Amino acid sequence: MSDPLPPPPPSPLELLYFLRRVQVQQLATTDRWIKDAEQRQAALTARRPPPPPPDWVVSRSSSLNSWSLDRRTTRVPGPGWPGLTTAVRT
Repeated sequence: MSDPLPPPPPSPLELLYFLRRVQVQQLATTDRWIKDAEQRQAALTARRPPPPPPDWVVSRSSSLNSWSLDRRTTRVPGPGWPGLTTAVRT
C-alpha cells in the first residue's frame, strides 16, 4: 500500500478568505476593548469631582478687539466641592 497523497495547498483566494476571517475576529476583539476602556473612563470621570474654578477671568474689552486676563478679587461660593469658595471680580 502506498501512503495517501497530502491535500493540495490552499489557493491564494482561500488564504485571503482565511486572513479576512482572522482580521474580522481581531477587529471585533479590538472594538470590545475600546468599548470597555470607554466605559471605564466614563465611570472614572463620573466619580471624579470637577476641578476648582481658576483664580483668573478672561474678559473682553468694549472695543471687542482686546482681551484681558484679570485675577479674581471677591470670594463667592464656587461650583464643585461643598464649601469651596472662588474669588471673582465684582
